[in-house]
Amino acid sequence: MEVYRAKYVIELIHEAFGDLKYPGTGCIKAKYADESEIDEFYYRNKVWQKITINDINNRYFELPFLAPGGLRFFLPAFIVNGINYTYDVPLFCLLSRLTAPRNSESKEYVEFQNYFRGYDVQQMNAIRYFLNYILLVFGEYRKETQEALDSYWDEAVIRHWKNLFL
Repeated sequence: MEVYRAKYVIELIHEAFGDLKYPGTGCIKAKYADESEIDEFYYRNKVWQKITINDINNRYFELPFLAPGGLRFFLPAFIVNGINYTYDVPLFCLLSRLTAPRNSESKEYVEFQNYFRGYDVQQMNAIRYFLNYILLVFGEYRKETQEALDSYWDEAVIRHWKNLFL
């Protein structure tokens, strides 16, 4: 059953993010990041579907330093590898990146929204399915996963659907 769920979520990620085009070199590194925090050259002209578990294990610490375009493009690689190799990938870092700050009026919350604002319903729903998969399968991440869902993803998907029909 778990294998079926994993394949289903991976399929959703590929459907939602598969057609994204490389955002361009200038959209990889966040403005506040310097060369010691992210190796921009590594990401240049990469296709997220070709990123391996070894790449992720060596680069998970760069996740917070990707610009919005870079995060949107490479996040699927972190998610898919997180499903396939949950015990190898530093899942905590990924869950932290997907968790909105608690204070919705803070500068950090606005920045979080700026990162995820351009995602369409299919992409947001795929992320939500990923989080629910982790919640069901990996109890040791229950608190962090539920916090990510509660802080943004459950409400964002519902809000997005309402906007489509109103």
